[in-house]
Amino acid sequence: MANFAYLRISTDKQDLDNQKHGLYEYANAHEITKLEMIEDVVSSRKAWRERGIGQLVGRLNTGDNVLTPEISRLARSTLEALEIIQDIIKAGAALHITKDGRKIGGDIQDTIYITVLALAAEIERDFIQKRTKESLDKKKSEIKKNGFFVSASGKKITKLGRPKGSSSESKLAPHHSQIVEYLEKDISKRAICKLLNTTYPTLQKYIKAEGLDDKQRNLGL
Repeated sequence: MANFAYLRISTDKQDLDNQKHGLYEYANAHEITKLEMIEDVVSSRKAWRERGIGQLVGRLNTGDNVLTPEISRLARSTLEALEIIQDIIKAGAALHITKDGRKIGGDIQDTIYITVLALAAEIERDFIQKRTKESLDKKKSEIKKNGFFVSASGKKITKLGRPKGSSSESKLAPHHSQIVEYLEKDISKRAICKLLNTTYPTLQKYIKAEGLDDKQRNLGL
């Protein structure tokens, strides 16, 4: 059994010290020993599986414990937080939210908590879809009125949809504009898979084929 404490590295040293103090205090009170501190530098351009939290989840085994001060420290959205919690539980580990004194894993109350979180994630997913549709409608209107719209990278775009010469084989081709929009909003690829009802490998393959990876995605409309 291994015990981990996860915290995001902050530019505010006092905030970082407070995080550590709270984690150690909780660990001592619950007799969780040999705590390995995992400090994560969060990049807004990386999905959670590509960050420190993803590496930590990949190391977990049955009986392990993960401590973090707050749910918000784990992820940037409810969708991501739900994915992380589900993967921690699947690994047979337990997640401790130290400020709330809550342990998730091995308790019947977990089902209620995760159900509520899943509902919040579903609401968030609906909001994302509506915002994306509104954004696409606005871009279509700008193209109709001005002949173009300006993308996040400052490029003038005259037509929505897949670039010329792109493969028409992928079932994701009709969702090209949506995928670009989701990526520009820093929505995780796992969340995009759920929004489009597709698999992670399929999405990854499409993103790579269309040149929409992390370094190029703002140029991909």
